[in-house]
Amino acid sequence: MEHASMTVPAIAAMAPAVRRGVIGMLDGFDRRHDVALIAVELVVSAIRAAVGDLVVRVCHLDGGAVRIEVRDQRGRQPQTSPAEPEDGAPDPLAVVSALADRVGSSRRGGDCITWAVVAPTPTAS
Repeated sequence: MEHASMTVPAIAAMAPAVRRGVIGMLDGFDRRHDVALIAVELVVSAIRAAVGDLVVRVCHLDGGAVRIEVRDQRGRQPQTSPAEPEDGAPDPLAVVSALADRVGSSRRGGDCITWAVVAPTPTAS
């Protein structure tokens, strides 16, 4: 399994850099823009509760799918919001769930890893 990663501070101003970085890591993957949007949404979710830096990791899986992970040190599992935040923005994890084929999270020590798997667009046979 091939992978690449980037570490960024847990601040919203890093979202454009995350998007560009992920697109650069996925040259040739047909859904790279979806994966980049997922990465930004996972970062936004992590920023709401994280302390310290965030690690964004892209893994190429067997079968051509891509797994995007965001690791933070929030110390608890991410949760979708029951309603839209007051600023009218959609819940980032709901956006991720709409775009990804699979979504999940795990904890390792004080770190929380939120991930999504995106399969390539099926080709017509």
